[in-house]
Amino acid sequence: MDEKTAAMKIRIEGDDIQEITMAKVAFDTLMKGMEYRYKDDREKTRFIFDHDGTTALQKIQDETGTYICCCYSDSFLRIYGDNQAPDIAAARIDEYIENILNNRNFTITLDIPKGYIRHVLKLSTNYQDTIGKEFHVKINISDVKRQIQITGKKQNIINAEEAIKKNWSATLTEQQLLHNNNATTTNNECPICCEIANYTLQACGHISCLNCLKQELSRKFDTTLSNESIKIKCVMQECNSVLSLRDIKTIIDRENMSKLARASFQAFLKTDMDIVQCMSTDCKQVRKGFSYK
Repeated sequence: MDEKTAAMKIRIEGDDIQEITMAKVAFDTLMKGMEYRYKDDREKTRFIFDHDGTTALQKIQDETGTYICCCYSDSFLRIYGDNQAPDIAAARIDEYIENILNNRNFTITLDIPKGYIRHVLKLSTNYQDTIGKEFHVKINISDVKRQIQITGKKQNIINAEEAIKKNWSATLTEQQLLHNNNATTTNNECPICCEIANYTLQACGHISCLNCLKQELSRKFDTTLSNESIKIKCVMQECNSVLSLRDIKTIIDRENMSKLARASFQAFLKTDMDIVQCMSTDCKQVRKGFSYK
């Protein structure tokens, strides 16, 4: 048999043509599997692709006697099984995603007013320990974008937002605000934490704190980022200069370079449709893509 054109063939024998035909149809259906997307919504189907979703899929496989493959690039699942098993598995996956949607948190973003950045950075931990715990929300402060993100149930977010804005008004006087609004950034001030900068970027010459840069670049380790989002650029607003390799090696610790490489590779896979990750839930290899017919 020629290896280049080798194909698996299954022979069905019997005396009853109708039964043979039915067996062929059943076998074709079994081999093709069921293509699954949650209500034809790619984004919502992606909820099943994280760590918790993979664990849930494994449990559904075991309990329904099916085999489920994930196609990350096209955001769908392919379910293999006998008789009604794929339908049962699909219903279980529907329940899992609907549970996520029903318990989903919302996120809003507050722009930190000019003149408040120092105050917010100094009280960043206090925000989560006080306002966060009181209203059952998660508070993240982005010193680079000068924004506060509040995540939680809708009404809790509204209450937390009001509390934060009252905190700003109560702790900063009009004189302090006016002084900070009129102040200009000094030549040696970090644009992130507003403290004395100690590192100059090779690409554009802007200065920042090395620790602030380490914190900002650590956010690029996320393997769900797109190819555009993972680009490592200067933290200065309105500066789109891409960091040099020298800067990246200086800022990122040696042990974390592999995390950046892994995230960059996953971002690249999202842009090249000819290369896809294996659909098996327990396989991380990549291969040249093909389409089902």
